[in-house]
Amino acid sequence: MGISKRSHSLSLPSASASTLRRRSRTHSGSRVVSSPPTTPATTSTSDSKVNVSLWSLLLYEIRGGDHPSPSPASSRDIEEIVNMTRVPYYLERFMAFGLGVCVCSYLTVFTLVPLKLVVQLVKSLWARITGVRTRPPDSLRHDATTLVTIGGAVYLLNVVVGLDISRMYHDIRGQAHIKLYVMFGVLEVADKLLSSLGQDVSDLLYCRDNSKLRRVVVAASAIVYLAFHAYVLVYQTVSLNVAANSYSNALMTLLLSNQFAELKGSVFKRFEREGLFQVALADLCERYSLGLMISIIASRNLLQLTRMGSDSWESLIPNSWSSAWNNLVGGAIIGPAIGVFGSEIIVDWLKHCYITKFNKLRPQVYRNFLTVISADYISSMGDGDSHNLTDYLVHVRRIGIPLYASIVCSLSMTMGDLKYVLLPVRGTSIKAVTANSVVILLVFLALVLIRLILGLVLLKSAVSIVNRRQVENVIFPGVPNPEMSTINPTSRHLLYDPSEPVPPGNEEKSRRRDRDTDLDSVMRFKMSSKRIW
Repeated sequence: MGISKRSHSLSLPSASASTLRRRSRTHSGSRVVSSPPTTPATTSTSDSKVNVSLWSLLLYEIRGGDHPSPSPASSRDIEEIVNMTRVPYYLERFMAFGLGVCVCSYLTVFTLVPLKLVVQLVKSLWARITGVRTRPPDSLRHDATTLVTIGGAVYLLNVVVGLDISRMYHDIRGQAHIKLYVMFGVLEVADKLLSSLGQDVSDLLYCRDNSKLRRVVVAASAIVYLAFHAYVLVYQTVSLNVAANSYSNALMTLLLSNQFAELKGSVFKRFEREGLFQVALADLCERYSLGLMISIIASRNLLQLTRMGSDSWESLIPNSWSSAWNNLVGGAIIGPAIGVFGSEIIVDWLKHCYITKFNKLRPQVYRNFLTVISADYISSMGDGDSHNLTDYLVHVRRIGIPLYASIVCSLSMTMGDLKYVLLPVRGTSIKAVTANSVVILLVFLALVLIRLILGLVLLKSAVSIVNRRQVENVIFPGVPNPEMSTINPTSRHLLYDPSEPVPPGNEEKSRRRDRDTDLDSVMRFKMSSKRIW
């Protein structure tokens, strides 16, 4: 039952057929110099088919590995892997400085803004006593507006609305897990939308051209906005507290899966440096908000456990926390932060590693991002001795953190517990008032000292970063490719008709771009790329 080889012949292009015939005549130890292959686009369709036997095809497949071709991309692949391992280091440097700026801005509102307001009021009072007419600086009005707006939002949220954290906690705890999981996504979107709106409200609030009536209307609108945004943050914090204090691991698993869902939405996308900068700023905002929420949860747990006594500690520690952490320090403070904040860091590492890999970006690009926010911090310090403390809104606007809303949220959630710390002595006697005043003064001075030390460290670091900045090549040679499959750049013309012009590829576009791209115009909630992260 012999079968003719001719009956099983295949039709292949002439270039491939000639290659098969040359390789089929190759013997062991011999070497044939191959001629340059014919371009498929120039091959005539009338002579492009010949008969090739199965034996020739088998020899072609078997002996294909005997003719290794040089791989110039091997060193490039090694550099890609090395760059992926270096991304977390550069990313964490950016995150550390950015978080320092956020904390410094947060402490400024609590310490230096009230202190400067008191100093300016004393100067104005002394000028009236001495009869010297002086015009109060604009910073005095800005600082007074800031404190009045924050105080009005706290009053509206706690007194008028009647915010009850305990009732909210038990209402959220009684809901289904899947409903709470959906609620996390809704609250996250609402936070981003309100943060974008808050920047416009801040611009109107500090505008100098407003009339008195318009200032009152804008201030009232800002108070309502801050109260609503703070309520969203409070609800988000309490939801996270329910997940952290859950006696079942199911709710914590749903929370962690929400973080890993970020990889699907961001990794397999085309990014320019402006878009990657916005992604880094968005991750910085998430870490700030998450760190603030965890701090509030830890402080509330610690204060409540302390007030209830040591006999109730073990009964209140959730079973979802590891037994190794079932103590006061580990359970009340470290326990909620391990899973949530640790998973956020791991997700950020994976996300940025693969974004830089697919888009052919070197990890030094994060050094340029660090230079931008360092220059913002230097400019916010101002020139001379009478700079405006509200200039920190410059870099807060770039990063996009909801500064005032987060302050209202933290005050609303911790005022009930902080009074046991700041007012240790009960009563209205002179001794009690004096003791409580001393405690409040010491706490305030400690916060001022921490703020000044942190500001000095950040200023020295920012000056050092800006001074030694060098223009580097942050574009990795190659085709930016966020997909799992690849297309050879030399074969792209086959995707177009002969009469159709071939547009430039991604690599050619990247080479044409100015490598000193201006990142100063990139803001957190400004459309600098295809989308806002």
